[in-house]
Amino acid sequence: MTKIQTFSFRSSTNQYIRSTELIDLVLVSNYQFLIFYFKYKLFLKSFQNNFCNKGLQLIIFKEIKNKFENNQLVYNRIVVNFHVGCNRSSDVTLFRIHEYISYEKSETISNLFKILELNYKFWLDNGYRPNSEEEGDDRHETDTDKKPTEIYLNNLSIEGFNRALGEDDKETVKIFKIFKGKNLLYDGSFFETKPYSPTHINYSTLFDPNNSGQQVESIHVKNEPEEYEFVEARHLVKVNQFESLHSITIPINSFQIVSNLSEEMGSFKIYHNKTEFGNSKNMKSELNEMINSFIETKSLKNLKISSVNSMHFPNSNDYDEDDYETFANKLNETIESFSNSFKPLFSELNTSIERIELDCMGLLNIDTFSSLLNNKSIKYLYLYDSDFIVYSSKPIVDNGSRGNELHSETISINQYLFENIFSSSLTSIRHYRIKFKKSNEIKSIFNLILNNIFKLQLYSLKFVLEYPSIDEFIREFNNLINNISKQQQQQQQQQQQQQKSYNINLKEIKIEIKEGEYLEELNINNPYFTTVINKMPYNINFF
Repeated sequence: MTKIQTFSFRSSTNQYIRSTELIDLVLVSNYQFLIFYFKYKLFLKSFQNNFCNKGLQLIIFKEIKNKFENNQLVYNRIVVNFHVGCNRSSDVTLFRIHEYISYEKSETISNLFKILELNYKFWLDNGYRPNSEEEGDDRHETDTDKKPTEIYLNNLSIEGFNRALGEDDKETVKIFKIFKGKNLLYDGSFFETKPYSPTHINYSTLFDPNNSGQQVESIHVKNEPEEYEFVEARHLVKVNQFESLHSITIPINSFQIVSNLSEEMGSFKIYHNKTEFGNSKNMKSELNEMINSFIETKSLKNLKISSVNSMHFPNSNDYDEDDYETFANKLNETIESFSNSFKPLFSELNTSIERIELDCMGLLNIDTFSSLLNNKSIKYLYLYDSDFIVYSSKPIVDNGSRGNELHSETISINQYLFENIFSSSLTSIRHYRIKFKKSNEIKSIFNLILNNIFKLQLYSLKFVLEYPSIDEFIREFNNLINNISKQQQQQQQQQQQQQKSYNINLKEIKIEIKEGEYLEELNINNPYFTTVINKMPYNINFF
């Protein structure tokens, strides 16, 4: 049986570590542990009050490496979790480890990292400015064929960017060229000071296996609420070159893409961003390349695309009332072009992605999902803000005067999916997730469930609830149970006459909430579904 030892260098306050916490680390056998303890006794006395003192973590790494080289490690796997300790600017442990192993025999280091699993989370102060690859190391000026040894990690989570470079920061994500991780989480948003400073990173090198490496299995670009950081379509065109990448989580700016498409189609700018980051004159081509790159990545199983939200779309301030009809028509035409680019994701062209989670932002029409019955790979479909919005020049009157907003009408994508996709025996989708934007949407969803209850091919439905929609949800859930009972009695009578079976394939109702006081009320006993209730995760961390 494989021996696994897991330990974490972090105190309960994330700031100081007690000597007893370090003594509890076990690297070798009990006898060797005593040697390890006494060897570090002086260090413990020196560092027991301040874990951030220079060198302690590097010393531990050296000890692991030395015991590995001397064949003294008895564990087949050692898991080390490094967390941000004191102030972020002093978090340089990973750089010290890299400096220590640089120009070592790569085979030795590679074998060490097969046993030593590092999970590292830290702040990259002022971004990463790699030395020019043409600059040699003073110690190895004659070794022109050598390059710095790479560090291999399991989970690598990095925050930070170069504030001086702004949109031109192409260097920061190059840190992943030296620090190779299987699971990469990068947060380039700037949220330490207010007002929030818009930032933007060039993510091309992060999504390039020639930089990040073929060992990458998942990439997550994080975006804090109220931030406007996003990944551009052109940053993702090399995703299809990864061989082991199974999960991608990214934010995009859907409205800016639509605005660029509008200008590219000879029309007007319909969205004003806080910054000019991310504009492109070849947006249609880049958007299509992004989608094609996703579906051509045969290892890709999970795709999550969120979107920067906006209260300033569409922008019609520059148009006179007489031009509103032209404005609405051009806007709808541009949105259709955007929507068509996503259609291959939901068609037979996608043969590998099993889970798609997407912020629709009201921009994806019914035709985008019309080929879903031809797709046989998608098992999980999570759509947010899915109601498609159609704009028109109908006047909006406020206090007797016309406003500068277009009239909008919504088309229910959920209705189309329940009646045409989820109710067909041809569908491969078994799990669907709904996040309610308004509490009045709950009743219509439960009506769709009830009207198709004996035809639905779904195994589970997941609802994301926020107060005050919980009371409405409980009421409609109870109504659904009662109405299913009535319908079942009617169907049983018809079944006897027609010799036709009426089964319910839907087995689970999953509920995700922030509040804990509704747990008992939501756990509604019924003979049809298993109810699973989870609290929303506060944030996402690797470890």
